[in-house]
This record gives sequence, C-alpha cells and structure tokens, in this order.
Amino acid sequence: LSNDAYAQHLGVTLYSLLENCSCPDKIRINVVDMDISSINKKKLDWVVKKFKAHINYLKPKPGILKGIEISKRFGKETYYRFSLIETAKTDKLLSIDSDMIVKGDVKELFDLKFKDNVLFAVKDLDLPLKNRLKLGIKSDTPYFNSGLLFIDLKEWKKNKLTEKSLKWIKENNQKTEFADQDGLNMALVGKWKEIDPSWNMLTKVFYYNLPIPFIYCHNVNAVTVYKKIKQPNIIHYTGFLKPWFFFDPIPLKKEYLSYLKKTPWKDYKFPDLNITTFLSRAGKIISFFYAKFVKK
Repeated sequence: LSNDAYAQHLGVTLYSLLENCSCPDKIRINVVDMDISSINKKKLDWVVKKFKAHINYLKPKPGILKGIEISKRFGKETYYRFSLIETAKTDKLLSIDSDMIVKGDVKELFDLKFKDNVLFAVKDLDLPLKNRLKLGIKSDTPYFNSGLLFIDLKEWKKNKLTEKSLKWIKENNQKTEFADQDGLNMALVGKWKEIDPSWNMLTKVFYYNLPIPFIYCHNVNAVTVYKKIKQPNIIHYTGFLKPWFFFDPIPLKKEYLSYLKKTPWKDYKFPDLNITTFLSRAGKIISFFYAKFVKK
C-alpha cells in the first residue's frame, strides 16, 4: 500500500525484491492505491515490467476503517493493510511495507508450509516492556512486527481475523500505540509462527549504537541478535531516521541509495540539502532522540 509521497520508496522496495527473486515473472504485486499519481504509476510499472512481473492497483475497501480513531503518528495508510488483505485475490499473501530493501529471495517465504498457523512473521525485538504491560500481554508472549506478514488468506478469512483485529483496535484505542500492529497481535495470539529475524531487520535497533552522547540501550538482546546477522534478507527502515534524507545518520542507508539509482527515481534530490531544510530536519532529529532515548 502506498500514497504518492511513498511511491518512490515503494518502487525501490519492489526493485530490490524483484532483482533478488529467483522467479520474478511469477510475482503478482497488489498495491492499495492511496492516490498515487499517474507519473509515479508509470515509474512503478516500469520497475515491474523490467522483471516481467505483474502489478495490480487496488482501491481501498470502502468503510473498512469506519469507527477507527486514526493514529496521528502512523496515519490512515498503515490501517489499509486490512484493505489489501480483504481485496487481494490469492490464497497466500506476502504483505510488506514500502520502506524496505529486500535482499533475500522471497520464494523462500512462499515455500513455507502453513500448519496450525495462519501467519508467518518476525518477532519485534524492539518492543519495550511497558508496551506489553499496556496491552495486557505477558512479558514472554511473542509479538510480531507487521512490516512483513506472510498470510494464509483462506484461513485468515475463515477465522475473521480482519474483523477481530479492527474490533480490538476500536475497543482499546487508549492501549494502542502501534496502530494496526497492536490489533493484529492481539487477534493472532497463538495463530502465528516466527521466522528468522533476518527477514525483518529493524534499523531503529541500531540507533543505540550511533555515536551520539547520552543515548542508552533499553534492549541489549535486540542489538546482539542483529549483530549476528551477516546478511539481512530484509532491511526495514523503521523509526524516525530515513535513508531518503541526506544527513540522517541511519545505518544501512547505502543499500537504499544503491537500489534507488537503478530506478526511474534515480535523479531524486534530497530535501535537506539547503540550510533551511537542514536546520529544520536537524532540530526534529535532536527533539526525537531527546524525547525517546535520553535518560531523565
């Protein structure tokens, strides 16, 4: 799913996915179209056709977010994951965010066998304990990141998991911090299986290793796990820092930029290269780190 502002990043994600897939011609891409311009659609089409894959633009399902209080932090786009799930015409669906670089062969995911689960996902290694307590789940209850979901759609719909997820979000708005992700986790307790963390490496975890004074690490285990991954299958640019800002000190930025150069957006101009925008972005970064990571 994407709006026009994220079309470039979606294009980079798709390019990386298709280039590293052993059978790109068999890939069927479904995009929930949140007003993507005709120019950006032509560019997306170019990326897909280069690898002889197929793309289909889906309109958001009307009324699916009725009664949902939209998170200002994430925006309505993230909730339209449910629209993708409900409108995609396939038995198995790989849902991925458009701020990712796919280095692995996604065929490996499609070769996974569903048994007593309806979902494969990666455990979120950066979920603070306070969030678990707020949701009312035990400290050892697995919680997944929704950036990558491999779904058995038949069983999903049979179990009415979209309805259950949205119902939980509507009834527990005060507990919800991570938008659709919280609702999905609460509806899917015991119904999903964990896959290797290399399939959804969250760059936010590496913030703790940046050479910035006073930043403390609240999750040593996450840093330890990621350091052991020699070759991530998917890099997920989570958090405030993004690779499409020139001065953002984000790990693995070069991976995004190398694929960007291969796409029709290769002439992209960084928005923070003049003094005004640089100072604005720098101020936001300082405020972010102070609010999130500095011990008080």
